[in-house]
Amino acid sequence: MKLAGKHALLQMFVAEGVNYVFGNPGTSETPMMTILPEYKDLNYILVLQEGVAVGMAEGYGRSTGTVPLVSLHIDNGMANGLSMMIDQLRSGTPMVMTAGNKDIRKLGPGRSDLAELARPFAKWSAEITHAGQVPSVIRRAFQEAKTSPTGPVFVGMSANAFDDIADVNIQPSTDVVQNSSTDLNAIEEVCDLLATASKPIMIIGDRLNGANEAALKLAKTAGIPVYGHGSFEVNFPATHPLWQGNLSVRNPDAVNAI
Repeated sequence: MKLAGKHALLQMFVAEGVNYVFGNPGTSETPMMTILPEYKDLNYILVLQEGVAVGMAEGYGRSTGTVPLVSLHIDNGMANGLSMMIDQLRSGTPMVMTAGNKDIRKLGPGRSDLAELARPFAKWSAEITHAGQVPSVIRRAFQEAKTSPTGPVFVGMSANAFDDIADVNIQPSTDVVQNSSTDLNAIEEVCDLLATASKPIMIIGDRLNGANEAALKLAKTAGIPVYGHGSFEVNFPATHPLWQGNLSVRNPDAVNAI
């Protein structure tokens, strides 16, 4: 069916199951904001600073297990949001961040490359420059965000892509089934290392994927001191006698990083 890019964008958000858009809009997002009331399933949460929008989205995503959506304003607003996006990249929190941009044809007056600006802080980064690209790019954005290793992604959208009309197919990303197979040889090797080490330690991060209880059981069984590193979640009981706090390694001869 033929749709303007702005309608294709919002219909893709609905198809992806988005209920809330956390953001701080500007003139570059006007085409989307103007028609947003037509989409009753999308609730816009207006905040006064972009970092707050990203932080709220991160908390919402973690508490609901969904991929949150953030909409920021061109390069200056987006730059404020990137400060919080670093946390999500390190912790592996899925998120899709979007921002409008100037018309792709206006290179002379000055136009920032938003995808390049976001690339160091995102798992995947791209910019939509034509309306026909909307479904495939948004679909991939959500797919990338929720596929292991999970993380934040960025999608820019040029002004001409909002209003241009194209023949599009509105289909959401597919459900992700993580590979649960294990490498038995690798597990045996780790067990041998732990059995022969005199001062082993365990380093726990945010990508346990629900294996917190298994990590606790391993630490208790083997009597391994546990450290946290770059963590934003509570991955190990802070009151447990094996918990050593943040990483401060002193001559361990075997490290089990989880």
